[in-house]
Amino acid sequence: MNKSFKKTIAAVSMTAMLAAGFALPVSAATQVEVTGNPVMIRADAGLKNTVVSKAHKGDKYDYVGQKKDSTGRVWYNIKYSGNKTGWITSQFAKKTEDSAANPVKDYEGTYQYGRASLTVKATGKDSADITVEWANSASENTVWTFSGSFDTDTYRINYSKGVKTDYTYDSKGNVSFKKVVYKDGMGRVQFHSKTELVWRDEKELEKGEMTFTKVGATTPDNEQTVSGKKVQITATPVNVRSGASTNYKKIGKTSKGKTYTCLASKKDSSGKVWYQIQFTSQTKGWVTSQLAKLVTDSQQPSVTAKQVQITATPVNVRSGVGTNYKKIGKTSKGKTYTCLASKKDSSGRVWYQIQFTSQTKGWVTSQFAKLVSTSTVDYSGEYVETVAGRATITVTKKSSGYDVWVRWPDSAAEVYNWNFTGTFNSNGVMNYTKCVKTIITFDENGNDSSKTSYTNGTGSLTVKNGTITWKDNKENAGKNVKFVKE
Repeated sequence: MNKSFKKTIAAVSMTAMLAAGFALPVSAATQVEVTGNPVMIRADAGLKNTVVSKAHKGDKYDYVGQKKDSTGRVWYNIKYSGNKTGWITSQFAKKTEDSAANPVKDYEGTYQYGRASLTVKATGKDSADITVEWANSASENTVWTFSGSFDTDTYRINYSKGVKTDYTYDSKGNVSFKKVVYKDGMGRVQFHSKTELVWRDEKELEKGEMTFTKVGATTPDNEQTVSGKKVQITATPVNVRSGASTNYKKIGKTSKGKTYTCLASKKDSSGKVWYQIQFTSQTKGWVTSQLAKLVTDSQQPSVTAKQVQITATPVNVRSGVGTNYKKIGKTSKGKTYTCLASKKDSSGRVWYQIQFTSQTKGWVTSQFAKLVSTSTVDYSGEYVETVAGRATITVTKKSSGYDVWVRWPDSAAEVYNWNFTGTFNSNGVMNYTKCVKTIITFDENGNDSSKTSYTNGTGSLTVKNGTITWKDNKENAGKNVKFVKE
C-alpha cells in the first residue's frame, strides 16, 4: 500500500468518524464550564440517556470531545469524579481555555456590599464572568450577569451586554416568577486590591458606585471556621435555619441591624455563602450571606453617637480606611451624615464610615470630622434645588428651633416665598404648620410689590446627609423636592 493511498484512507476514516458522531479528543487545556443549575451528566449524548451525576453552575471539567444527538444539539464529553466520563448538553455549558494564567485568578471569589453580593470567576486567558445578586427582600432578588476582559494596566473590567433579571421565590425557595429586564447593560468593575472592588453600571446609576469587600473563601463541601468576625443582619425579616441551605428547617427569625458571633461559613449546592451564628446562648443557626454580612468588632456601628459632622472644607470621602484608598467623592464643612462604623488605620488614626449617598457608603478621617449626637446637629445653611437649580432653602438656627425660607423664582418678574418655623426631631425631620406663602412681583423698573397667598400651609423638611427633601401639602401636588447644601 503506497503512502498516498494510506493518507486517503486516513482522511476518509476521519470524515466517517465525524459523520457518525464520534468524539474527537483534544488538548487537556480545554475545559467545560457549567452555566446552568443543576445540569444532568448523562451516560451518552441525548436527553433519553441515563443520568449518572449532577453538575452545578460554575463547575469545571476536562473536555474530552463532543458530538450531536439526533436533534442536532451539541453535547460535550467530560471527565468527572476522577477518570469517569459523561456527557453534558452545550445548552447549559460552555467550552473555555485553561485559565491557570488568567490574571483574574488573583481576584476570584465572592464580594459583599450590604444586601448585594458580586462573584468573580476567571474564564479563558484574560476574561471573567461576573454575577451580581441583590436581595430586594426575603422572597425577591435581582441578578445581573456579564462578562469582560481584564485590563492589566487599569485593573478594570469593562462590559456591555449585561443581563438584568428579576426573580421571585415561593415559601419553599423555588423560583415562582422570572423576568429579564434588559440585555444591554454597560458598566465596569474596578479592582482596588485583592479584597476590594467597585462596581458601576450605567443603567443603575441611582445605586452609585458600590464598594464590595471580599468574603472569606470557602468550598462547597468543607465548612470553614471564621474567627474574630461578627455577622450583621442587613434585612428584615431573615430566617435562621438549622443548616446551610433553604432546604433546612427554620429555627427562628432575626432582623436588620442585629449582630451575632460568626462560627463558620459554608457554600450550599448553588454556590451561595451561608454563615453559622450563635443565635441564642444555647442555639446555633445559619443565615444566608444574601441578607447578612461579615464585620469585625471595630466595624460595629457606633453606640456613642449617631452622626458624623464634617469640620473642614473640602474633605475627601474614600472607599476604605486610609488615604491609600480611592476617593469616591468630596464633602464640606457643616454637613452631617449617619455614622455606620469607626475603625483605625495602620497609623492609629480613627476613620468614620458614613452613609455618603442613599446607596453609597464611604470613609472620612476624624482629623476633619467629629462625632456628634443627633440633638447637637446644626442644620443651618443654604440649600439649592437639585433639578433646575433655581430655588433655594435658607435654614437659620434660632434660640429655639429654626427659621426657614424657601425662595422659588417663577419667572424674571415673579418670585414665590414660603416662610415657616419649627424644630427637627432625632431623625432630622421637621413637620411644620402656619406656613406663609408670599408672591413678590417686579415691574420693569425693578420695583417690587408683595401679596400674601395663604398663611396656613403645612408640610415637612427632612435633612439627611446634606440633602433637604421638602414636601408642602399645598404645593407641587404634594411631591418631594430635593435640595443640596451649597
